Amino acid sequence: MDDDVGMDVDFRILGPVELRVGGRPVRLASPKVRVLAARLLLDAGRPVPIHELAAMLWGEDQPERPRRAVQLYAARLRSALAAVPDRQIMRTVSGAYVVDVPPEVIDLGRFRAHMREAGRAAEREDRESEAASIAAALAEWRGEPLADVESDQLRAWAVASLRDEWFQALARRIDLDLDRRATAEVIGEVRELTGRYPLHERFWEQLMQALDAAGRRAEALDAYHAARRRLSEELGIEPGEELRRLHRRILDGRSGNGDAPAPAIYEPPVPRQLPPDVPGFVGRVEELARLDRLADDPAQPRTVVVSGAPGVGKSTLAVRWARRVSDRFLDGQLWVDLRGNASGEPATPEYALARSLRALGVPGDRIPSDREEQAAMYRSLLDGRRMLVVLDNAGSAEQVMPLLPSGPGCVAVVTSRSQLTGLVVAGAQPMTLDLLSPAESRQLLAGRIGAHRTEAEPAATDEIISRCARLPLALAIVAARAATHPGFALGAFARELRTLDAFTTGSPATDVRAVFSSSMRAVSSAAARLFRLLGLHPGPTVSVAAAASLAGVPVPLAGRLVAELTRAHLLAEPEPGRYAMHDLLHAWAVELAQAEPPGERRAPLERMLDHYLHSAMTAVGVYRRLLVPIDVARPCSGAVVTDVADPELAAAWYTVEHPVLIAAVEVAVAHGFERHAWQLAWVVGGFLDRHRHVHDIERISQSALAAAARLGDPVAEAHTLGGLATAMALSNRYDEALAVLIRAAALFADLGDTVSQAGVYVSLAQAYGRLGRDAEAFDWSGRAVALYQEAGHDLGYANALNAVAWFAAKLGRHRETLRYGRQAMRMLRALGDVRGQAGMLDTLGIAHHHLGEWQLAESCFQQAVVMFERLEMPYHVVDTLVHLGDCNAAAGDTDAARAAWRRALAAAGSQEHEEVERVRAALAQRSPAPAQR
Repeated sequence: MDDDVGMDVDFRILGPVELRVGGRPVRLASPKVRVLAARLLLDAGRPVPIHELAAMLWGEDQPERPRRAVQLYAARLRSALAAVPDRQIMRTVSGAYVVDVPPEVIDLGRFRAHMREAGRAAEREDRESEAASIAAALAEWRGEPLADVESDQLRAWAVASLRDEWFQALARRIDLDLDRRATAEVIGEVRELTGRYPLHERFWEQLMQALDAAGRRAEALDAYHAARRRLSEELGIEPGEELRRLHRRILDGRSGNGDAPAPAIYEPPVPRQLPPDVPGFVGRVEELARLDRLADDPAQPRTVVVSGAPGVGKSTLAVRWARRVSDRFLDGQLWVDLRGNASGEPATPEYALARSLRALGVPGDRIPSDREEQAAMYRSLLDGRRMLVVLDNAGSAEQVMPLLPSGPGCVAVVTSRSQLTGLVVAGAQPMTLDLLSPAESRQLLAGRIGAHRTEAEPAATDEIISRCARLPLALAIVAARAATHPGFALGAFARELRTLDAFTTGSPATDVRAVFSSSMRAVSSAAARLFRLLGLHPGPTVSVAAAASLAGVPVPLAGRLVAELTRAHLLAEPEPGRYAMHDLLHAWAVELAQAEPPGERRAPLERMLDHYLHSAMTAVGVYRRLLVPIDVARPCSGAVVTDVADPELAAAWYTVEHPVLIAAVEVAVAHGFERHAWQLAWVVGGFLDRHRHVHDIERISQSALAAAARLGDPVAEAHTLGGLATAMALSNRYDEALAVLIRAAALFADLGDTVSQAGVYVSLAQAYGRLGRDAEAFDWSGRAVALYQEAGHDLGYANALNAVAWFAAKLGRHRETLRYGRQAMRMLRALGDVRGQAGMLDTLGIAHHHLGEWQLAESCFQQAVVMFERLEMPYHVVDTLVHLGDCNAAAGDTDAARAAWRRALAAAGSQEHEEVERVRAALAQRSPAPAQR
């Protein structure tokens, strides 16, 4: 070939394929011709067989006559290359083609020649010449090699190796820049390269070196973790040895960028300390998702405190989640049992730190004895690493603090029966673990003993779940027993769960009593005493005032003790100011309370019953002002009386406490406090009557009647009979109610209690009225008026007039109704009896309705509705709204009638009301007729 050829010809493949002759481009219009040219130039000077060229051109999908097709494209390429003067560049050689040009006319050949020159300069340690040659070599590159070649086969065969040559050249040039301390110039370039080529470890290594040399150590460590994350996510591998060693050198402050070579260091092990996963794990979907977000989001607090009652499954949750995400923590997982709930001594921070340092590869003789130095070494080893640290069974925040990693790549999960408020204040994220749901409990049992057994005995399964209080530990104990006795019916196991003896396993780690006891050791003796006394409380929830009464301590101290028990998860706070424990904990508290001598149990019980009796007495006047206060003894020393004289406070207090008050009556009966039993039943009856809790009234009245009989006290019997009659009347047993009321009236007459006797007469009138015997009802209400007038009891007199007015209306004597009603209304307003006024307005409205005085009737009903709503008396709201609708219908205002009846149905909700069906039928009619009364 002539010497002029090298000067006139320039072939380029390090980028788009280009052929230039005499400085002008040679047009290669066909993609197949470009593929052919690129393949021949890659092996310039060497023949390439036709079958290999066909594979590059078409892969497996070759034409019928591939040899002929290759010859066709070869002819087109030869024609394009004919522009080279005085030389045939492309020749055919024994079934092959060759492009016969020297390396220097191809950019790849020039690149390789410059790199060989750079290698020779490196051998001479001529860094300047080496850098110049590499710069010349890199200048030959115009982008991705073979960028416009449409052949997957050719690109797969050649591009990766060509790119590696470029990577090596560029990396060597950056090394030379770093040797010259040219870090400011290369940091931006290498950061861009790690973004473009995130799996090329050499660029990450150079970025870390450049950042570290610039004094940006934290960024260098962040770069390592970014590299590690990308390699793990995309390839499932860890960084190579060189990158890991550089990371360790930077951590130790010995990166080797100075004049002295970096010393060899010990590569620590990767701890994998997680316990085995627990089989049959169920539920906790929300908690697992929260933990996932914690691991994924660096903006979240990197420490989470998982707290909950003993046996609720805190460690199980930690193991399940840690196992599930262990691959995200490539530097390892540490698990430390701090023994905060163990019978022996809890683990000291020094012990836990030394254990963790050994797991991180620190020889025992290098571990400092001082806690602060241990913690500093621990934090240094974790800094810049991605590790999961699980601190199980923590007893206190002080025990945990030295073990928390500070680096952004680490996550700490702390499990504890205590809320560890100190950690939360310091920024940890709290997570309280609750009991399993019924469905999750059933799933746990089915997973352990087989779904066929739980499905075969659904009732027994539900009873087991209930008696286990949905506590995972208790469910696991029962499941283990059932699994070892596959032939036993589940009902047999359910019957065994009447006491805590059924949850005895012999192992402190799984025995329910032992697990509960270990929690008690973590609280003060005063808090432990209060917990035992709470076993005397009937539940379902307790206030601080009731707890103070049980313990006989001031309310502020009781509040601190309750808070201590709550932090230890021996109590829960389901709503502000109300505390509770699940059924198994309560059963254990009952056991502890019953273990106390009987004499030591009686005083706390009396203080508790006095608390409820006297607090209720304070509030009862708001609802039952007609009642004559009964003779109640002063509260005993240490009993706290809650001031609920304000109507709103009284309503709120009764709403929350009424299930406790009912249970308190039963407690009083069971423990021989007969006086408390009947007086609590009497005082609570007003609230229950107002809210029509029929079954509760009858239940406590029967208990109270038995207590009164044991006392032989006719006053107690008379008052209790009144409550029992109320329950009978509310359940439509009016004949029975009449007999009980007549007996009560006779007792009050014998006692000379005229006011209480009059109150019974009003109840007799109401019972007769319900039986449709309105004339007799009118007579009994009149007798009540006379007795109240004789006793000078204005409030009773006014309300008895209300009854007289009502029954006069029922008898159709509406003018009499207005006369009696207006007299009663004046007295009720003067006395401030809102409830009496509301009832009287409803009666007056009915009288005006039947006299055709529509506007007056509507005004009365509207006022009554507002009052009943304010008093939170929904049954009476419904009654009055029905009366309003009837009045509107009678006046011909169908739309207003429908609106009132719809309001009545809405107010009724799910409560039983005798008018609901009639109202629904009226609304179903196109033109509803007014009710006939």
